[in-house]
Amino acid sequence: MSFPSLYLICLDYVKEHTEDITSLVGIPFSPIVEDIIQHLFTTDTPLNSSILSAIADSHSKELREAQLTWSSLLLSKAAIRSAVPAFTAISKHFPKFITCLKLGQSNLDDQDILLLRGFTNLKTLHLGKNPNITDRGILYLTSIISAAPSVGLPYLEDLHLSDLPGVTDKSLKFVGKIPTLEYIDISNTNITEFVALRFLSKIGYKRITEQITPFEIKSAFDIFANTKFYWFIKAMAYQYDEGQAPKSLAVENTPNVSQPTLHFSRMIKNSSAVAKAITPIKKAPVSKKRRLNTNDFLAMFEKEIADDD
Repeated sequence: MSFPSLYLICLDYVKEHTEDITSLVGIPFSPIVEDIIQHLFTTDTPLNSSILSAIADSHSKELREAQLTWSSLLLSKAAIRSAVPAFTAISKHFPKFITCLKLGQSNLDDQDILLLRGFTNLKTLHLGKNPNITDRGILYLTSIISAAPSVGLPYLEDLHLSDLPGVTDKSLKFVGKIPTLEYIDISNTNITEFVALRFLSKIGYKRITEQITPFEIKSAFDIFANTKFYWFIKAMAYQYDEGQAPKSLAVENTPNVSQPTLHFSRMIKNSSAVAKAITPIKKAPVSKKRRLNTNDFLAMFEKEIADDD
């Protein structure tokens, strides 16, 4: 008769007591943490936000590089009427675990963008088809990215802003201040094609002319492979559901092919050169007698927009 090894005995115990884990520092990501993640999402073991946060805190780099289905979300399908309650739940409990986030057609507005604070491992973000997101929302996004690494978006590479009628040429200035960005989709917005070509080329972007597959549900946002996670999020979302959206979410439509497709990409070889080409955001003077609060940041945002008018 063969007996399980000490490794398997310990691993089985950890798998069944994930709610007690507060840190995985010093534990190898491969194969141990990978085995734990696989177990969490493919068995009947209940998910809990504590273990998801512990994984992200202890193995941020490995989590980003692994490109796991489990850390990618099509969040618009995770709530009954709006993605906002689910978005809020994740933002409060385990934002660092998410590496890819699709919020397309989710009834979001500018203020909801501020919930992205804390998604420090996010690499791909899709905000398309949210008509209430405007230039102000893109400014909020830029402010989060420029914040401290502990609350910002220091690894954001892909940004999808298609089908946002409230986004204009003004947002190009804000997008240009995202130093880590390698790909951007601004199709079907109110950004002028000529202005986009002229501005983005100055900071290293090239227009992608080949046919781009519509950004629909792909392997990175496979709701069927991630069903357990969606139900977990949906259950958490109810406590944050305050009726933000009265109507049900519609099925995503085919992109408007009558307007030009504006996809841009760049290779970031010299980050210092890119940073030099980007004009830093001018912030209002702040008194040294007190700490900044939310109202201070909002005032800075409003001033930034007013300066462009």
